[in-house]
Amino acid sequence: MSPQGYTGAIFNYGNAAITGGEFICSASYVKWAHPQCVATGVVDGYTSSTKITGGTFTNTFKDTAQNIFHGAGKAISDNFEVSGGTFNKSISEGYCADGFIPHQERG
Repeated sequence: MSPQGYTGAIFNYGNAAITGGEFICSASYVKWAHPQCVATGVVDGYTSSTKITGGTFTNTFKDTAQNIFHGAGKAISDNFEVSGGTFNKSISEGYCADGFIPHQERG
């Protein structure tokens, strides 16, 4: 768990590229835990980005406010660049790389 009260299957304070794999955040809610699949944070004076081109991301926590992605501290959705992957919860277009938009698959 981070000192800011977030948990994640991946917690990045640098530059990460995720091209595949299965990432499950199955944390149960504990006050201030806020389970996320991928949390990215920024340290002043350094770049930080998480680029996702593939993989399966699942947040099993039932509270719909708990998302797939979270910008920790000064990080925002611009610190993410998503151009692929499968997610069990909707993601905001702000997390997507230029030219990409999230869509719900019909099945």
